[in-house]
Amino acid sequence: MCTNLNEPHGSLRAKPSMTAVPFLPCRRTAWMLAVGVSSLLLSVGIDAQAGIEDDEEESIGDVGFSVPTEILSEKRHDAAAHGFSVLSGISTYWSDDDNVFHSPDELEATAASWGNWAYLRGDTRFSGTRMLNTVKWKQERFPDEPIIDTAYFSSSNWFDREILDGLDLELDFDLSHQNDASANVEGLDYARTYEYWRYAAETVVEWSPTRLHRIRVGAEATKKNYDETEGMNSIDWTQWLATASYRFRPASGRWVKLSYTTGQRNYADEPASIESGRELPDNPMEKHRYEEFEISLDSRLTSILDLELGYTWDTKEDLFRNYESRRTEEFRAELSMDLRQGVELRVEGTRAWRDYDLIQGDNGNLKYRTQEIAGGGRVRVLSPVWLFAQLGYYERDTNKSTGTVYRSFQGTRTRAGLSLFF
Repeated sequence: MCTNLNEPHGSLRAKPSMTAVPFLPCRRTAWMLAVGVSSLLLSVGIDAQAGIEDDEEESIGDVGFSVPTEILSEKRHDAAAHGFSVLSGISTYWSDDDNVFHSPDELEATAASWGNWAYLRGDTRFSGTRMLNTVKWKQERFPDEPIIDTAYFSSSNWFDREILDGLDLELDFDLSHQNDASANVEGLDYARTYEYWRYAAETVVEWSPTRLHRIRVGAEATKKNYDETEGMNSIDWTQWLATASYRFRPASGRWVKLSYTTGQRNYADEPASIESGRELPDNPMEKHRYEEFEISLDSRLTSILDLELGYTWDTKEDLFRNYESRRTEEFRAELSMDLRQGVELRVEGTRAWRDYDLIQGDNGNLKYRTQEIAGGGRVRVLSPVWLFAQLGYYERDTNKSTGTVYRSFQGTRTRAGLSLFF
């Protein structure tokens, strides 16, 4: 539950998303929406999502790696009524990606994969206190491309305590582990190992003076510890973030949220780059400062139809010579439909633009646009069994046509499988 702000790493082709909710690995809003709202939005920022972390490459979530709305509601009701509930789920799936390394046209490679996902959550409530303890596991295997086989584990422990009427204190502690599952656009492994452990702790104070308004102020500290590669410097880092948000309800079934985040990341043993991109031994260690502003709208259009719209603007400032400094804008949308009990449909899309201060493309500073669109659904066929499927399209259009980083690419991905929830 800790803030997950995402910083793309242009030189890595990460694996598909590690969590459901998306540039070493890990991936979420609507073609219909984009058409309906003119050209306001259309798709996803694969390498250009706003933010501050590099664990995810894609921002569209996968319908097969989340819990159906009706099951979540049922378990929340059980916890509220009895003080405790347990929710568990497991999925198995088959997938196909026609550009598995996110390569330019001349290097595209198609690969099929299979995998599984497991989820366990305990919801405990007593005397104004709530605790959520969640464990997730996901693995994916590519028989023809084992270099990008993925295994991911995460544990989240969230605590909420009402300290005064309308005033809550939240604490969250997260732990995750990702194997080395990266390759460049040519499908080649890197000399460096990108396996990591990630630790995060967050504190939030939430004030809800009425049911129409909610104010949150929080701080988060994160440490990312990569496996060391013999003969190469460490790329471990620590990061702090401070966030403030305001959420209000202008009308029944409508919520608007404004948020601002700022923070800094400090690398342990990674020299900063001069203007040309060279990392000289005498340079200070790399430090980046981040800012992000976000506005979003959640709206219940009908009894079965929900719409989410969002806009994010963020900056990254390289505190030495600005080599990695950049700006990003992203639009996103999601349209979800609960047609009837046991049937869910979702269409999502994002579109993003990014430009760098000093990193070079073919004709001037590097700039690119990314977008993704995905549609999927699931249906319950027996009491605990759900079938799901999703089809997605992704692309990046850059002004760089050489090398193995920051290249243009496009592709489609399909996934289908079954899930059991208890």
